[in-house]
Amino acid sequence: MPVWRMSQEPREAKFSYQGEEVVVTVRPLTWSKKNQILSQAMSYSSEGEAKFNLDHYYKECLSYMITKAPWGETNRIFLTSIDEALGAILQKLVPVPLEGAGDQNFFGSESEDSLMEKEEPQT
Repeated sequence: MPVWRMSQEPREAKFSYQGEEVVVTVRPLTWSKKNQILSQAMSYSSEGEAKFNLDHYYKECLSYMITKAPWGETNRIFLTSIDEALGAILQKLVPVPLEGAGDQNFFGSESEDSLMEKEEPQT
């Protein structure tokens, strides 16, 4: 029988940084929470052009997901101050923001239009 709910149990993530082993406690990012953060990271111009703020997405996800770390609270201020090496490591904890965007839909079609019956061309 499938498990319909994601475990909310935090897990430990271990990684090496500057020669030291670092352990952080990470809570899972649910589908709904990911979508909330994605929505916050989107903005629209007066012309209707959509913009995605990747920096906002990663900082919000990491602030939510990391519940215990040797540096204390993981917040936007801390995340703004870290170096590229630590940022690249922490980024691996976060789900890809728009994974599968543009991929085929559930039914294997490019769009809903392709689910509609199409007339065969007359020859």
